[in-house]
Amino acid sequence: MARPASVFAKIKSEKQREELTTLWKQHANHYTRIRGHAILLSDDNYNIQQIVDVLGVDRDTVRSWNTRFDDVGVEGLLEEDKPGCQSALEKGPPIGASKGPANTCISDVMT
Repeated sequence: MARPASVFAKIKSEKQREELTTLWKQHANHYTRIRGHAILLSDDNYNIQQIVDVLGVDRDTVRSWNTRFDDVGVEGLLEEDKPGCQSALEKGPPIGASKGPANTCISDVMT
């Protein structure tokens, strides 16, 4: 089955555009900012390939962001909680830690 040539996201209101602009410019998560930017570009009639070229992401990824936005709205672009241990960059070293593994997941210790 052939892919559709382009799937454009459509911003439904000025309030939604403001939310996306704030998401793009101020959200703490880098990837969430990229998703917001992609939707703004799509609404400005950038096609998927142009967005891929600007943001350096996969075509299917852009298509899924557009679909999620159309289905759920801005909330569909937010980073979801992921199961498992917090990443080493998010967690940081323990206070007063000596040399050695700084980030040990409890599930690693229990096995």
